[in-house]
Amino acid sequence: VEIKEIFNFFNLKRPFTALLYGIVPIPSTASIVSLGVVNKLYLLGLYLFIKPRLISDQAKWLLLFLFFLPTIVIYSSVGLRDNLVLVTQVLLLFTIIERRLIISTVLLSILFALKTQNALILSVFYIGVFIFRSHARFLNLGIFTFLILAFMWIYDELFLETINYFRLAFLHEVGMLHPGEEFVGYTSLFGIILASPQIFIRALMEPGLSFDPFDMIFLFESLIIIYLFFKFIFSTRFFSSSLNVLVFFVFFAGIVLNQLVVENNYTLLRYRYIYTQLFLFYLLLIYDQSEKKTSFPFLPKPNKELPSY
Repeated sequence: VEIKEIFNFFNLKRPFTALLYGIVPIPSTASIVSLGVVNKLYLLGLYLFIKPRLISDQAKWLLLFLFFLPTIVIYSSVGLRDNLVLVTQVLLLFTIIERRLIISTVLLSILFALKTQNALILSVFYIGVFIFRSHARFLNLGIFTFLILAFMWIYDELFLETINYFRLAFLHEVGMLHPGEEFVGYTSLFGIILASPQIFIRALMEPGLSFDPFDMIFLFESLIIIYLFFKFIFSTRFFSSSLNVLVFFVFFAGIVLNQLVVENNYTLLRYRYIYTQLFLFYLLLIYDQSEKKTSFPFLPKPNKELPSY
């Protein structure tokens, strides 16, 4: 069976996206503006879902700030399904963390219908927690990681074919591959793995230095995101938990694979924010539960007492 046939089987993105937009009770979803309103309503629902899980006032203000970063504001204002993918992924991540198997399975199925490649990445987290219990201890995570690497080594051609399939689909979609032009795909999975840290860092820094006003806004946002990553991670002893390492792996894989597939900076930003927001929400949750709090400009100082979880 060809890769294309496999992914076409799961490809319900148009009808399922239309369904998710259609169930929201507003007078019309026939325009870009009205679809943007529906996206905002879904984000409001996501905010109300996360907020009760936070304890400190500082964390709640930080959560509100995260919903006003430029990419999430811009890309949720138009009729793009990326916002639905973000909401589904965050709900999925949180329900897996809370070990809610049935709801997680339903959300993973929805994510497969919306965006198959993202569902494949989140499936790693789903399997790691519910089957291998990688969240419980590092030994389980080590076994799970070994099996993943062994699977990638045995089926390296399948992995390469999948990555090249999505890259070719993107080039066709945006018209970057002209008729008669030869497509040159990736040829070494081992080479991709070795280069993945560099690819990851480059993706986080996009769109890079530029005098274009929009590029400067997005670069400033990228620097804020990196600043928050470091703030949260160093305040929580982040890598001392196997669950945190597994979540980071999902984030890392999502960013790297999108960088491999996407050739356009603004499209990369659109795909990237789904993972950066996902990781920021998770980091905020972990930070709010940690003993070591830090100060942020213009925000309330952290509470003295420890959260009772």
